[in-house]
Amino acid sequence: MRLVYLVTGLGDSALLLPGSVALLGYLVWRRHARVALAWLAALALCLGLTALPKVAFLACGGHLTALRMDSPSGHASFSAAFYGACAVVAAFHRPRLQRIAIHAAAIMLVLLIGASRVAIGVHSPEEVLSGLLIGGLCVQAFALAGVPAERKPIRIAPLALVLALIALPVVATGRHLSAEAFLEGIADRLAPAVGCDARP
Repeated sequence: MRLVYLVTGLGDSALLLPGSVALLGYLVWRRHARVALAWLAALALCLGLTALPKVAFLACGGHLTALRMDSPSGHASFSAAFYGACAVVAAFHRPRLQRIAIHAAAIMLVLLIGASRVAIGVHSPEEVLSGLLIGGLCVQAFALAGVPAERKPIRIAPLALVLALIALPVVATGRHLSAEAFLEGIADRLAPAVGCDARP
């Protein structure tokens, strides 16, 4: 069971937020301005599309019984967006077999993180799938908008080292960062305005 928690920790915001900043900083440092802007836009889109349904559900106490959903899984959406973007960056202008291997590894990792959320009972499969859909769409947008101008692979060894240094203390110590309390505060303020005063 400990392995499941280690895997789910790889999708925690305590890791992915600094990782996202590191990815952005690396792209700026490498002077890939177009790719950096595309990543910033994809990240904002992912966080927004994940947060909006969460706030809506929290504000009115909604639950889609038929779909077994309370809100999309943030771990799933953020993981799909972040690791997917890392795979896209790593695969730019590489041979076909290398691209397939890189993307397959990222997909496997994201699916394992999603499965871990179901395994520990914090999300239903439907909530994880909805999160994966959000993150996947954002990765597709990033891949289409962020192709670097130069026709050569982006060197990723320094970025991989930085991400490993961030990941080790976060995963090893079980640090956790959640936006739920912040989103609940927003939902509490919005509930009366949208006619959801009966929020449980």
